[in-house]
Amino acid sequence: MHAEWIEFRDELDNLDQISVPRLILCNNPVKIELHGFCDVSEKAYGASIYVRAMDDQGNVRVNLLCSESRVAPLTNIYLPRLELCGALLLAGYFHKVITSLDMKFDYSIFWCGSTITLAWIKGPSYKWETYVSNRSTKIQELTKEGIWNHVSSSDNPADIISRGINPAGLLTSDLWWHGPAWLSRDPDNWPTPQTADLENVPEMKKNLTSSEVTVTKRDSGIFELFSSFMTFCRVLSWCFRISNNLARSTTDLKTGYLTPIEIESTKNSFIKKVQTEYFRTEIQALEQKREISNSSKLKSLQPFLDDSGLLRVDGSLRFAPISYDQKYKIILPADNILTRLIIMDKHSRFRVRPVGTEYIMGNLPAARVTPSRPFNSCEVDYAGPYLVKDRPRSKTITKAYLFIFVCFATKAVHLELAADLSTSGFLSCFHGVISRRGLPQDVYSVNGANFVGAKN
Repeated sequence: MHAEWIEFRDELDNLDQISVPRLILCNNPVKIELHGFCDVSEKAYGASIYVRAMDDQGNVRVNLLCSESRVAPLTNIYLPRLELCGALLLAGYFHKVITSLDMKFDYSIFWCGSTITLAWIKGPSYKWETYVSNRSTKIQELTKEGIWNHVSSSDNPADIISRGINPAGLLTSDLWWHGPAWLSRDPDNWPTPQTADLENVPEMKKNLTSSEVTVTKRDSGIFELFSSFMTFCRVLSWCFRISNNLARSTTDLKTGYLTPIEIESTKNSFIKKVQTEYFRTEIQALEQKREISNSSKLKSLQPFLDDSGLLRVDGSLRFAPISYDQKYKIILPADNILTRLIIMDKHSRFRVRPVGTEYIMGNLPAARVTPSRPFNSCEVDYAGPYLVKDRPRSKTITKAYLFIFVCFATKAVHLELAADLSTSGFLSCFHGVISRRGLPQDVYSVNGANFVGAKN
C-alpha cells in the first residue's frame, strides 16, 4: 500500500498538464448531438456526456462536456440494480445539461453496457418489481427524447470513472476526452442496436396484471358480466388505472375522473383481441403485405389495418365529408358477445342477410356522398322513344323522348318531355329543370352529341 501511495503522489504532478478546452463545438456546426455513457463497478459508478458536432463539410468533432461519479453503496447491491442506478445518474445529469445550456440538440443517444438495464428501461415499467419500476419510470421521463443503445466495456468512457485511472493515463486517454473512436465516424460504423428481450428479464413481477388482455373463447365470459358496453369499458378502465398506479411511484399516480383516452384505449384493446381471435389469418396476411385469400369472408370488404392495429373496412365512403370512424368501420364477428354489447349501446338492431353474388365495393364520387340541396348535383340521360299525341284530342301520333334528371344526393327524379334529340331540345328541357329545381352546380352526362353541343 505504501508503494501504491508513493506512485499516486508522484503522478499528481501530471495534473498540471491537463487542460480542458472551453470550445466544444466545431466552426459552423450544422448538426449537434448529445451522447451519454454510464458504467458501474463494485466500487463506484458514473456517467459522462459528450457533444458531437458536424460542420457543413462533414467534419466531425467530439468533446467531453461533463461527467459525474458516485461511490457505490457499502451494502451489497445486485449488480444489474447498480447498473440501473448508473443509468438514472446519467438521465438526471442529462436533464440538468439540456435545461442549463441554451443550445438545441438534433439527437440524444444514451449508451449503457448492461443489456438487463436496457431491457428495464425500454420495457413498460409496470412489469418490474418496485425498485426497478420506480427508477426505470424516472429514466423514461427524463430521457423520453433520446434513444438507449448498448456499448461494449472497451468502448465505454464511463468505464474509466467506475474503475479509475491514474493521472498519466488520463492525460493521454482519447477515449476519455473524445469518446470512442467510432463516434467520430459515420453512424453506419456505430454499434448495432440490440433488441431487448423482455421475456427473460430478472425483477419481473410474477403476478402481472396490465391492460394487455388476451381474450379467448374460454375467458370471453367477462363480457357476459355486463349488460352495457359503456359500463364494461368504464369498469375495465378503472381496473387498468389501478393496476398501472400500483406500478408507479406515489408522486406519479393518476387520479381524477376517467379520461376519454383511457376509455377509448380499453375499448380498442378488447376489440383488437377479439379480431385476433376470429380473423387471425386475415390480420397476418395484412401485416405481411399479402393478399387475403379469396375464400375469406372479408375479401369483398377490402379490409386494412389502421395505425392502432384495428381491422377496418375500406368501403365506398372514402370521399365522404364524415369522420374517420364513419368512413372506415371496424370489423367485428357477428357471433361474439362484445359485438352484441356494442350494437345494444348504439340502439340499432338490424339483421341483414344478403343473398347473391358478393361484389367488391368501389369508391363513390364525392358528389354522391356530400350532403346538398336536391338537384345541386345531378345526372341526365335519355329514355325512349315513346309514341305520344301532339295534342289531347289529336289523332296524330309522333315520337317523343324523356329527359331524365336524377339527383345524386336524394335520388329524386325529374322528367321532361322532348320532341327530338337535338341540342335545342335538350336546352329547352334543361331550362325547365332550372325553373323548377334551381341551377345545378354539377351535371353529369354521357358523351352524346346534343350534350356536347349544349356544353359549347
